Amino acid sequence: MVATALFLVVLGWGGGYTASVTMATSTTATPRPISEEPASTGTRGTTENGETSDFPYARTYSAQVNQSMLPEKLNWKAQDLFPEAVNQGYCSICGWVSGTQTLQTRVAIATQNPRHWSIQNIIACRQSTRNVTKFCAGAQPYRVNSVVSENMNLVVLEEDNPFVGRDCFTYGNCTCYKGGPSSHPYTMLVNKQWFFVGPTLKANTTAKIERALQDGPLTTCFKNRRDKPPGEDCDSGCGHANSIIGYDKDRWYLQESLSKNFVYPKPKENATLFNGTWYVPRNSTCEKAIMEKAYYPLVFYDYDRGNAYFREDETRKLEELVFVNRTLDPSVRDEDYLNVGMARQRCSLMGVRCQGVVVLSTGQVQIIAEFKPTSTITSNITSTHVKIHRKIQMVVYLKHASGNFLGLRKNSQTGLELFMTSSQSTAAPFFTSNLRFISYHYPDHVLGAGGVEAHDINSPDFQQYWLLMDTNLRNVASGKSMTVTGSGRITGAPYNRKSTAQRFNLSISGLWKLRSRAKKNTALKDLKNDNLQFKRSASKEAYLRWQARQILTRKGKPYTSEWKLSSGFFRMEDTENTVEPTDTFIGLFAKADFQPRYLAVVKGSPTVLPYARNQNRRWTFKYGDLM
Repeated sequence: MVATALFLVVLGWGGGYTASVTMATSTTATPRPISEEPASTGTRGTTENGETSDFPYARTYSAQVNQSMLPEKLNWKAQDLFPEAVNQGYCSICGWVSGTQTLQTRVAIATQNPRHWSIQNIIACRQSTRNVTKFCAGAQPYRVNSVVSENMNLVVLEEDNPFVGRDCFTYGNCTCYKGGPSSHPYTMLVNKQWFFVGPTLKANTTAKIERALQDGPLTTCFKNRRDKPPGEDCDSGCGHANSIIGYDKDRWYLQESLSKNFVYPKPKENATLFNGTWYVPRNSTCEKAIMEKAYYPLVFYDYDRGNAYFREDETRKLEELVFVNRTLDPSVRDEDYLNVGMARQRCSLMGVRCQGVVVLSTGQVQIIAEFKPTSTITSNITSTHVKIHRKIQMVVYLKHASGNFLGLRKNSQTGLELFMTSSQSTAAPFFTSNLRFISYHYPDHVLGAGGVEAHDINSPDFQQYWLLMDTNLRNVASGKSMTVTGSGRITGAPYNRKSTAQRFNLSISGLWKLRSRAKKNTALKDLKNDNLQFKRSASKEAYLRWQARQILTRKGKPYTSEWKLSSGFFRMEDTENTVEPTDTFIGLFAKADFQPRYLAVVKGSPTVLPYARNQNRRWTFKYGDLM
């Protein structure tokens, strides 16, 4: 099937644009039962006061965690989420090893979809494969975070490029797979794990490290002092990198990159620690050293890929559950049953055909197609109750400038057809993914040049895609719209349909560049560290993204209801940041001719027509949550 890399869209004002789309083939995994995923002993999915959140992927990031609620001990290696130790050999790649294993684990936790990343591939793609000295050049472990954030195509499975370190020069196979054609099949994980990487944060106190560990391991580095006793044999600096993987009341647990048999100090009471894990006593010189260089990446689940979230607080009788019939729905693949995270991702793209996911007592994952009415269940059957992951689909209804909504219905002669309806209750719900408007009720159909067209969920057609043109971005809570100031800064102001300062071009999904009509198609620039401004200069262009109806910077900071960049990071609960595209052209761009066509209403009927600026092509997004 097809795995698509992160795609970037650049919009021009008059309809011109450029776009780059990278694609690579993937392999199909064999299904296997899994054991119940170990529950995090941290605070994932809880609010600061300890209440359960409706949003399990809300990422209560460490700065907001109540210290008194943390578990007394935590070890990600013991929960089988941190990978096995590798032997870096005579090669200064401890930073790449620690950084990759730390990020891999945090992504597994955020997505509930653990995969084994190839350390070798990330090193080979970022270091020189022509010279062993350059290949073995050291790097700060947190460098991996920015490398993956900038090019997620580098993340492939360990089995596709196994770790051999510098020995690849001996074997003659220092290969880098990064999305291009190759004679050797490999799997890019960009479409297997839905995530994006935010900023790298520092945790320079014991309290900050403990809080940060609730969402996964951290990286650190220090200098070795072999002449000192255990606990005092570390010094400040960055001579060697490790991952901090857990703690208890007496010690910090770390993982080495010097093979599984490296254990120091040697535990007399527990020989099973010979797995690369070692520990640092609390209140020691080593604790101070690892604390000075402790960093961690924020990892976010990427809702934009399927626009659905799941609640895990609902219990159902097993007899009520009707599982997906794969014969009737061939879009479901073997690998979708690999773990609960993969099943949830598949369910997100299935619209009404998937109501949720369940992990049975056997460990087997199942995708729920529907629920039987309780009245149909025989009362004398002893019921088994199971906890389900109930899907809530975040949908959009398209409201025309006339006040009517876009509908979708079956026609006995022509099949599915679009029509206009006066009520949102009879309108067609769509959800966005990979630059498509996918029908919630008919998820194997999308909006297209012919109105509504069949498509393959597993193979997005990047030959045509939808963009938003001349758009007003209105915050629902405050009623204020994004507005560009005279100096090119973003602020908020009351909605003004006639104001060119409130008109922008952007994408409906993915990473995108924002262009301003008032600034003559100038793109938003990132002057430094999310210092954003519309400016005609050589500055780095800024990328924004949709995330659960909020607009974020590439690193995960949302715009607030007043159109200021938040001092914190994305949280699902912050619905006051919801943004509605208002009074917008919805343009379909075809890669073949680069000519836009627009969703329009002509004589009361919806259609897709070539570009023309008039009132019958204006639409507003209206949101709904369906389950």
